[in-house]
Amino acid sequence: MQNLLSHCMLCPRRCGVNRMAGMRGVCGAGRMVRIARAMLHTWEEPCLTGTHGAGAVFFSHCALRCIYCQNHEISHGGHGTTYTEEGLAALFLRLQAQGAATLDLVTPTHYVPQILSALAAARAKGLTLPVVYNTSGYETPETIRLLTGAVDIYLPDLKYAAKESGRLYSGAPDYADVARAAIISMAEQVGPVLCTGWTAPARRTHSASCPARAPPREHRHPPLDLEYLWECRTAQPHAPVYAAVPCSTAPSAPPPSDDL
Repeated sequence: MQNLLSHCMLCPRRCGVNRMAGMRGVCGAGRMVRIARAMLHTWEEPCLTGTHGAGAVFFSHCALRCIYCQNHEISHGGHGTTYTEEGLAALFLRLQAQGAATLDLVTPTHYVPQILSALAAARAKGLTLPVVYNTSGYETPETIRLLTGAVDIYLPDLKYAAKESGRLYSGAPDYADVARAAIISMAEQVGPVLCTGWTAPARRTHSASCPARAPPREHRHPPLDLEYLWECRTAQPHAPVYAAVPCSTAPSAPPPSDDL
């Protein structure tokens, strides 16, 4: 972990700062993990968690500078509480004890070394929750490779397919290319891409087929069909696109209700 933080290249900013010595890069994160909130999030990703809810951990700081961020006090301001790796492991176990269906790590990129250490410690003490990596999609393939075997479900929010949009709204003109490569790395690691939240065009659409109950308008596509995802992102730019493990590994969820 010390090597990864002493010349930090965890995110696509590749600042190279020595966080072990107190330096901070674009994201603003330091040596210690900061968490804005950890909670049993009842309605977080119901297709994954059913009625149990997610054990959501909202990490402070972020490598993007989205002008519309609803959590700007957390992402831009760094609001939160400092945790050691031991404290983070205990937090994971506490969320499991509260009945969470998943461990949902929200904006975790800049804390990957500490998270991996905490996950190892928590699993040694009985953590069995599937790990959801809830990310902006602004990731490097190298960091995704570090997560091999630690993450069960990747949940990237694919924000833009255009360079100018990334520059204007998130201060990241490289966002589209970076996110594309990152989602390919995620899919190579955990399996086929699963898209939800939009009505897919008829061309090359495959019906969902899995034992877990699927949300409405859900479509499975061949692994790594990123050209298809890009078409969907361009056609419906405001709809979320997610990459996930095959649905058969997700916890069962009840049928969607009118309340969702």
